[in-house]
Amino acid sequence: MTAEARMKNHEFTLHFRLPSEQAGLVNRLAEAGCKDAIVGTGLRGQVSLQFDRTAESAQEAILTAIENVRTAIPGAELIEAAPN
Repeated sequence: MTAEARMKNHEFTLHFRLPSEQAGLVNRLAEAGCKDAIVGTGLRGQVSLQFDRTAESAQEAILTAIENVRTAIPGAELIEAAPN
């Protein structure tokens, strides 16, 4: 089976506590690889991202998403991960 055939769609939400106020947050997240997420900034000091990510496994999808967020927002603290 090819790598493409093993790829599946995974939906999940990640909630992060932000280290400080973040100007340009949505653009930085997109540039870091989170273009497959809906970004929620409704709670002060937090950000939530609802992902629809293609990967071989749910674990790979979640771990790469966390890495992308931490690239965009150094010091972001993961406070919850939930499947949809």
